[in-house]
Amino acid sequence: MHPPPDPPKKNQAAYGSRTGIADKIEARTYKTIDAFLAMQFFENGGYPFSADLLKFYLSNPGPNSDFTIKSEYFQKTVNTADVKGVVSRCLDSIIDQARSDPQVGVVRELTSNWIGAGPTENQDVEFGIGHFDVAVGSDTVVRSADDGLHAEVSYKVYVWDYYNFEAKNWIPFGNVKRNTANEIGAHMRELEEFGWARSYVARGESDTIQTWVQKL
Repeated sequence: MHPPPDPPKKNQAAYGSRTGIADKIEARTYKTIDAFLAMQFFENGGYPFSADLLKFYLSNPGPNSDFTIKSEYFQKTVNTADVKGVVSRCLDSIIDQARSDPQVGVVRELTSNWIGAGPTENQDVEFGIGHFDVAVGSDTVVRSADDGLHAEVSYKVYVWDYYNFEAKNWIPFGNVKRNTANEIGAHMRELEEFGWARSYVARGESDTIQTWVQKL
């Protein structure tokens, strides 16, 4: 089993495109003040997933560096009501594929498409990956029984996010006004344009394989 191909990265910042003296002064301010305030809020407020994601962004990783979502953060994400609903839709898609071409006794690697999810009711997930994509990959076999055909789906859930600051509704600062929080998010995006941070792909998958049987 495997996930579908990665979705496209949207609205990528032009890394290192701003190199003037004034840009360097702004970059230093944003890194030492804005990023510090955000990190303090995450670390002291009980948002470890958000803190780890921002920390990786600020570490200025290489252009092809992926962030592997830890098991505990992955479970926090897939246990939200929003993601549970998306996983159900993904499984329905796999059943539709099996039903449309029921090759009895043949194990087939069927996958759903990526489906957009978030923001969720869990604030650590909302502040961390915000809007993200979910898919299901499976080894599916159709079996014949007395009451007809059944699809036995062994599957994993996958989460994919392009961590950047595209229109982030990023408001992790208590009673501070929304426009102020969004301004800080805009400053984090500018750090990438200054070459002081870099967007990346965050991805995770189920630790275990689950099985679901559905009559076709």
